[in-house]
Amino acid sequence: MGNGVFDKMSLLDVNDLIVASVPVMDRFAAIEPKPWTRKTLILELIGEIGSLAHLVQYWDGFKRGRPTLSMLADESSDVLFIILRLARAEGIALPQTVAFGKEQHRQATDLVLELSRCAADLLNPASDLASGLVAMLMTLGGLTNLLGVDLAYAHHNEMEIALCYFEASGKYWPRPQLLRYPTATFRLARLLWKKRMNKRMPKDI
Repeated sequence: MGNGVFDKMSLLDVNDLIVASVPVMDRFAAIEPKPWTRKTLILELIGEIGSLAHLVQYWDGFKRGRPTLSMLADESSDVLFIILRLARAEGIALPQTVAFGKEQHRQATDLVLELSRCAADLLNPASDLASGLVAMLMTLGGLTNLLGVDLAYAHHNEMEIALCYFEASGKYWPRPQLLRYPTATFRLARLLWKKRMNKRMPKDI
């Protein structure tokens, strides 16, 4: 997974993330009641950004408490997944890598609001969808860097868990079937246990 991790230049290997995401995208497309449109995907993207925004309010001190690194990683991965899925659905060839700057002098709140603005702009028929998605990748990269989240590592983990859910559930998705798919179900249980333990760890940055 090394070629997907942020390096000292703050580069995100987009191709690596797409390769990890495509099998999950295909599985979701096969079970959804009807094909998702651009509006559906943008609506989902806005919803995922909202979930991340909720955690960031705690992070920036507007609410009491503090999210764990794992929680922030999960929500960031969800936003990334929909960005990549939207690009694929619209036939947009994203750049192989995306660079992003350091964001030490900005609040996480500002970056989430920027993601929200970019997502809303995607609904404008005159907007450049490709440029908008690249801008969102850059902003998400800067945000996760600020939060101390390794976005590539988190995304690979989430894609592995998602695939395990499909394998353990079969046609009964999203309900794992221990007796029908014992190996996949036990593997899923191990991954979820590891994730749960990480969520209990205090934030260390």
